[in-house]
Amino acid sequence: MAVMEAPVEAAEGEQSGAQSTLKRLFKIKGVVIGTVIVAFLAAGAIFAPWIAPYDPIAISRNEQLVPPSAKHILGTDQLGRDVLSRLLFGSRLSLIVGFVSVAIGGGAGVVLGLISGFAGGWVDAVISGLVDIMLAFPGLLLALVIIIWLGPGLMNVMVAVGIGNTPRWARLVRSTVLSIKETDFVTAAKAAGATDARIMFRHILGNVLAPIIVFTTLGVGGSILSAASLGYLGLGAQPPTPEWGLMLSESRAFIRVCWWAATFPGLAIMASVLSVNLIGDGLRDTLDPRLRGKLS
Repeated sequence: MAVMEAPVEAAEGEQSGAQSTLKRLFKIKGVVIGTVIVAFLAAGAIFAPWIAPYDPIAISRNEQLVPPSAKHILGTDQLGRDVLSRLLFGSRLSLIVGFVSVAIGGGAGVVLGLISGFAGGWVDAVISGLVDIMLAFPGLLLALVIIIWLGPGLMNVMVAVGIGNTPRWARLVRSTVLSIKETDFVTAAKAAGATDARIMFRHILGNVLAPIIVFTTLGVGGSILSAASLGYLGLGAQPPTPEWGLMLSESRAFIRVCWWAATFPGLAIMASVLSVNLIGDGLRDTLDPRLRGKLS
């Protein structure tokens, strides 16, 4: 009977632990604010086809540079396109770019960091040398070089931003793996005959998830900002695609007479990056054992 009850007790313990973590997390005001903003942006992205008042790429020669009004809540741009509609559809692209870039950079970085930290020796030296070379360039500059090589376009932006963030993931995971690969549970797994791949991806990876989750959240905000920067330079999404960075770039020449066309995309970028960073900071404070006592 005791054998049957053990898994149930373990499951209940894990559930209560998750609930306790969520309670600590949502005690942080920044997390609550960030979650509300992200939910608002996500809702706008999902329901954009139904709530956008106008076609985001429809040009109206009779409504160019119209200020915010009842008909156009956020005004129109230099081509008569509704700014609110373009913001709503642009949120789709920004969120997609953020998550896909993190998936690319995080996936590659986690694998490289695991192999480098666990294998050691010449394997670690080669991977660490490559990572150090990539880290010599700022992330945005590295992404800029890659996008120039690949060519402009939204998909290429995702790949470029992802590759630009890969070395930071690899360095984070490698340092964490080095601190736990000599622990007793890893030694026991080796003694039991577990393969290196099983030890890395089953035993070690589970113990580095906390910093990975935090870095993932912070990485989404950075990827959105990098993609908007490349779009502003004309290397991201191409006209007439409604993308926040591109909207800023197109409206810069008219900012003296059409402040709303540049202001609202800029506020959207700021709100999305700030909200994701607030959630990431809250996750760091909640999952870090050194800070956990201050929140309980």
